[in-house]
Amino acid sequence: MDIIIIGLLLGATYALMAMGLQLQYGVARIMNLANGEMLIAGAFGTFWFYTASNASPFYALIGVIPLAFAVNWAIYRVLIVPLVRRARNQGQLEVDCILATFGLSFILVGILLAVFGGEYLSYSYLARPIFILGEPYGLNRVAAFIGSLVLCLGLYLWLHRTRPGLALRAVSVNPAAAGLVSINVTRASALAFALGGAVTAAGGVLLSMFLTF
Repeated sequence: MDIIIIGLLLGATYALMAMGLQLQYGVARIMNLANGEMLIAGAFGTFWFYTASNASPFYALIGVIPLAFAVNWAIYRVLIVPLVRRARNQGQLEVDCILATFGLSFILVGILLAVFGGEYLSYSYLARPIFILGEPYGLNRVAAFIGSLVLCLGLYLWLHRTRPGLALRAVSVNPAAAGLVSINVTRASALAFALGGAVTAAGGVLLSMFLTF
């Protein structure tokens, strides 16, 4: 039972990060090898926020999510759109994007190293036990679990109940048909890519609450 509960607590956060990756690859059809750097950037940003203000890391989501969204939107517009326009087929696009984002990951790693250094970082937040079925678990893990569930549910409802969300789902199924019904496929793909990066960064915020990074 202990292993199951630990798996559930971690699984919710991993599911959130998987949703971000799915938005980028499933909708925008971009294999983004720099997605992990967004996760670490979210964790680093939360560390800086918490140590500077001693406020709850959940407040860091207010800044991390919009910033990550803007950065990923710019990446798509500047780096990915030219590759999409010149690609003759999906296979060529995937190869080009893998190479481009692989190089981008090194750039982002260099920036993070220059800003935060190469040391392992962690901070203590809600570092006390809470008992579930008689066994102690970190309260910070439970808080991250709840935060992940809320974000996953919010993203699910947005994708299924709003026009922009339904447009993204249409593009993921058939981009050509989506374009025929007046959906701007390029803009929808940029939105999916940016939203995916923002969701991944949010996962980094939550993971930083109980993991060393």
